[in-house]
Amino acid sequence: MIKATAFPFAKELKDYGFAFQPIVNKQEMRELASLGFLEKNENIVFLGPSRVGKPHLGTAIGIAAAKKRVSTYFIMCLEKRSAV
Repeated sequence: MIKATAFPFAKELKDYGFAFQPIVNKQEMRELASLGFLEKNENIVFLGPSRVGKPHLGTAIGIAAAKKRVSTYFIMCLEKRSAV
């Protein structure tokens, strides 16, 4: 079971429509979902145009981390700006 971490929805990388978003590199997303960035103590931030699926990708990677019992924090940019 995945503890609620304020993900906007439950989406995984396998659910993402890479065929409809050629701007998104499938291999890069798979590498991020392997969580190697955590071993380097790095964070990830998705930036890009509207309608690409940044929340879906962030959620998918967050869920992958949560499944491995890694504490996750998900926030969308608009929420962050209003919190400041």
